[in-house]
Amino acid sequence: MTTAQKIAKRFGDDGQIFEDDNGQTLHDVCSEHGTYEQNVEYLRLDKNLNPPCEDATGTFDEVYSFQDGSYIAVSGGCWDVSDARGGSWYDRGYGCFIDVAIDDVDYDYEQACERQVSNYLFWDE
Repeated sequence: MTTAQKIAKRFGDDGQIFEDDNGQTLHDVCSEHGTYEQNVEYLRLDKNLNPPCEDATGTFDEVYSFQDGSYIAVSGGCWDVSDARGGSWYDRGYGCFIDVAIDDVDYDYEQACERQVSNYLFWDE
């Protein structure tokens, strides 16, 4: 279990709870175990690490990073834990990755929309 997962468990694995049963805040607990950054850019990617045909970047309000490579990302009054691949905030076949730059991705814009639909339809396969 990663540091981020252990902390999430302490907060009931509920991304809308920011205070544990002992009255400690998510910020305080995460800060004890790792580093804290504000306005961290992310890249939305599918399971094959391809970006969508539009809206591929964004910014998390806060990210708590831990030595084991896991992190907790906070945005819009909620938080989420990174998975084994380093992604979080999965929605409609895409996850948010903070350690991947758009230049590191083999991106064919003309086929991106086609891939986006295909990957979304076959995400669970």
